[in-house]
Amino acid sequence: MVVIQVYNLVREKIELKDKLSAVMTEAGKLETENGALLGDIEYFGNPKNLAKEIKAKFNYKNPGEKLIIVVPEE
Repeated sequence: MVVIQVYNLVREKIELKDKLSAVMTEAGKLETENGALLGDIEYFGNPKNLAKEIKAKFNYKNPGEKLIIVVPEE
């Protein structure tokens, strides 16, 4: 009986170590992603950067501005 309980405890310990390792790996990935998102928030918090990105992605122009789209030759 005692041998079975010790075996179960050792097996549970190994499982918990594996789960901890997986959680630590995921936490590292999330910290990296969080840093990137905070950088984006800071960048887009500047109205000039936000306007620049909107113009680049959506071909937006302010009133009075002219928009030129250059298409590369094939």
